[in-house]
Amino acid sequence: MLRNARFSILSLSLAMVLILPLGAASQVSIEGAWTVSEWSVDGETSPAQPGIFLFTGTHYSIFFVSQPEARSEPAQSGPGTMTDAEKLVAYDEFTANAGRYVVEGNTLTTRAFVSKNPGYMAGWPDNEQVYTLDRDGDTLRLTFGSGNVATLVRREGMAGPG
Repeated sequence: MLRNARFSILSLSLAMVLILPLGAASQVSIEGAWTVSEWSVDGETSPAQPGIFLFTGTHYSIFFVSQPEARSEPAQSGPGTMTDAEKLVAYDEFTANAGRYVVEGNTLTTRAFVSKNPGYMAGWPDNEQVYTLDRDGDTLRLTFGSGNVATLVRREGMAGPG
């Protein structure tokens, strides 16, 4: 009887050890460098302009052009030589922010500590952005609360920009 009780306890312990990692595996890992390959906005999908999403264990940094067309080049290069109108065109459709993030299941929540948009940054630490994650190998889809989707491609070991 004692032998059966020990065997049952050992079996239960082993089962718990085997089950716990499976639960942890359902967590979507997003660590690494990802470039934006396409956007789906209001149901229309188009190739993306340059964009990169970087994720460490706890922090993120994102930079992307959110319009489908390439940004126009100013008459003079460098921010110090651009007119106010050229700056507006150049920076209006550019997103940049960085801060902390957490992944719970297939939900990504970011909190920007610094941002191109000072209004967005001012809400720290209550400026959450929530995304739904869908990862398939080296492809990661981030669905924004609006329903728009960014498709990202993992960059580690790949040649080229990003």
